[in-house]
Amino acid sequence: MKKICFVLLVIGIVFILGCTQQVNTSPKSSVMPTLGSEDVKEATVTGAVIGEPESQQESEAIKEFTMTAKRFEFIPSTIEVNKGDKVKITVTSIDVTHGFSLPGFNINERLEPNQPVIIEFIADKTGEFKFRCNIPCGSSHSNMAGTLIVN
Repeated sequence: MKKICFVLLVIGIVFILGCTQQVNTSPKSSVMPTLGSEDVKEATVTGAVIGEPESQQESEAIKEFTMTAKRFEFIPSTIEVNKGDKVKITVTSIDVTHGFSLPGFNINERLEPNQPVIIEFIADKTGEFKFRCNIPCGSSHSNMAGTLIVN
């Protein structure tokens, strides 16, 4: 009878200790806060922010555009975004060296043929802003322009 009581006592102690200790099996120890369902605004496989206020997520939206520069035009020639958007334009010249100048946002890039250039900025002011080629590229160079619209 003493053996049975002793075994039950040992099992009880092991059970109590097992329930009160936290076991961390990851190689690096870190504490992860627990979020309630009301705290989570968005979670996607693409890496959206979890638990951020909706207004902050909207102000950090990324608008991506692919643009082609060629004699004597930008395609597309008009880009429209919202104030607060992060703008990412990948622009590639497909013929000769061109430039991409957007003075309203202090952007001035040289576009070598077939070498994509990534231009990133925050659209932190509203209005219509002209962008143009700022490297002479031929007789109609002065017509090579476009418009960024920030709502």
